[in-house]
Amino acid sequence: MTTSVPEAEGHSCWPAHRWLSRRQVRIVLGVVWILDALVQAKPTNFAHSFPLGHLAQSVMGAPPWESHAIYWLLSPFATNWAWWNLGAVLLQASIGFALVVDRGVRVALAGSFVWSGVVWLAGEGLGLLPTGFAMLAFGAPGAVVLYAAVGALAWPVEHRRDVDRRWWTLTWVSVWGGGVMLQIPWVYSARQVLTANFEEASLGQPTWLEAMARTAAHVVTGAPDAWAIGLAVIEAIVALAVLLPPALPGTAPRVDARWTLAAAIGLSLAFWVVGQQLGGILSPSATDIDTAPLVILLALAAWPGVSRPAIRPRS
Repeated sequence: MTTSVPEAEGHSCWPAHRWLSRRQVRIVLGVVWILDALVQAKPTNFAHSFPLGHLAQSVMGAPPWESHAIYWLLSPFATNWAWWNLGAVLLQASIGFALVVDRGVRVALAGSFVWSGVVWLAGEGLGLLPTGFAMLAFGAPGAVVLYAAVGALAWPVEHRRDVDRRWWTLTWVSVWGGGVMLQIPWVYSARQVLTANFEEASLGQPTWLEAMARTAAHVVTGAPDAWAIGLAVIEAIVALAVLLPPALPGTAPRVDARWTLAAAIGLSLAFWVVGQQLGGILSPSATDIDTAPLVILLALAAWPGVSRPAIRPRS
C-alpha cells in the first residue's frame, strides 16, 4: 500500500517543482541562439568596415588596454570580414539547432561557452564593465555572459529534471546584486551615466523607440540620483528575496516565488524596451537581442510548476 507525500520545498522562494525543465530551458536558449544568428546575418553586419568601425568603437569610454585588446583581436579578421561573419552566423545557428533538437547538446554548450568569451570581449567590450557606464538596465554585464550562465544551468544531468537551486540562486544574486553595484557612481555621476546610456542605446533606432528613450531620459535625468537609488533598492530586493530563510514547518512560505520572479520579469521587460531598445534588433547593426530576455528565461527556469507527489511504500 502506498501514500502520496508532497515534495518538501526546502526554501521559502524555491518551489519543489519548476515550470521549465532543463531540457525546456535548453530549447528556449537554442531559439535565442538562432535569433542571434538571424540578427547577426543582417546585411550591414557583413560590411568591410563593421568590425573596426562598429564593434571596436561601440564601447564608450573604454580604457586604453581594453580598446587595444579589442583592436588586436578583431584586426586579423577585418580583411575578409564577410566570410568571418558568415562563420559566426553559422556557428550560432548550429549551437541553437543542436539545443533545440537535443543532439550534441554537451558539445554545443561547451562551444557556446568558448564563443561567449570571445564575443564578450570583442563584440560587447566586457559588457562596458571597465568603463564606468555599465548598468543592468542598459545591458550589463553583456548578453553572452547570460547565454553562458543559462547554458551552464541547463547542462544535461542524468535524473535531474530541473536546474540546480544552488547554482540558480548564485546566478540570480550575481545578476541582480551586480546590478545594484553598478548603480553606484564609481567613475561618473548618475546623470552622466544615464544620459550617455540613453544616447548610445537610441542610435539608429526607429523614431518611436528613439522618442521613447528620449522621453525616459528627460524624466530620469531630472532627478538622476533618486532614480539610481530607487533602481538599486528594487534590484536589491529582487536579488535578496531568494535568500530568505525557509519557512517554519507547517507554515506558509514567507515569500511566494511568483512575486519575486514576476517583479523581475516586469522590470526586465521595461529595461528591454526602454533601456535596451529591444536589443537594437530594429537598428541596422545589432548583433544580439541583449540581456533582458535571458534574465526573463532565468526567472522562468525557477517559476513554480505543478508539484508531482512522490510515492513511497507504507510500512
